[in-house]
Amino acid sequence: MRTPFPALLATLVSAALLAGCLHRPPRPPAPGLIDQEASGWRLTGRTDPFTRETLCRLQNRDGRHPDVNARAVALVFRFPRRVDTAEAWFRIDNGPPRRWSDLVPHLIDLGSMTEAERLDNPSGGRVAIPFTTLGRARLIVIRPARKTYPRLFDLEGAWPLLDRAEALHCRFP
Repeated sequence: MRTPFPALLATLVSAALLAGCLHRPPRPPAPGLIDQEASGWRLTGRTDPFTRETLCRLQNRDGRHPDVNARAVALVFRFPRRVDTAEAWFRIDNGPPRRWSDLVPHLIDLGSMTEAERLDNPSGGRVAIPFTTLGRARLIVIRPARKTYPRLFDLEGAWPLLDRAEALHCRFP
């Protein structure tokens, strides 16, 4: 027995309408939540209702598997854990190459003793560069170890979001 075409069409239309009704549209962010993107960077955060403190995260790659994270005084560039970053070198906006280990005392002076201790662990695969050293750099190239290829990081989208985070009084953990 064949189903008449109008009945089949009505069934398909009903199913499509029902599926559309069951699909919920994305909810707007709740009050106190921050979620902004710019040029491949993502700023997320929330305001604690009790303390009114705003905790934020700024990450590249729109927050998906980021290899750059903002901290209180620096941007932290992540490399594989097996990479010994003790002899890392970096170059800001095609400037002269600089040794990363020369920045560790500066990180400590900025009050980032725990960050400096953790980053000086070669097995961590991390390189932190203070905001004061970066200025408003657009590009940074880092060679994390002597026998590795340099990596290019585009920081252009980070600066407007860092300005926004400052306006919101964000604290980066």
